Amino acid sequence: MESKRQERIQKLLQQELSIIFQQEMGSVTQKAMVTVTKVYVTPDLGQARVYLSLFATKDKEALMS
Repeated sequence: MESKRQERIQKLLQQELSIIFQQEMGSVTQKAMVTVTKVYVTPDLGQARVYLSLFATKDKEALMS
């Protein structure tokens, strides 16, 4: 079970990463739509696992590398 602190950090990371992908990474994403679907944070807040959805791109592997 996740703590309230983990949940708050996860939501904050999801919001901030979404802004970064929309505003800062436009040239890197090559007009593809990148959505941050979920963020999981370890209990010690040392690591985060971020799940993305990629739309309007044919080569998703090339976009992620």
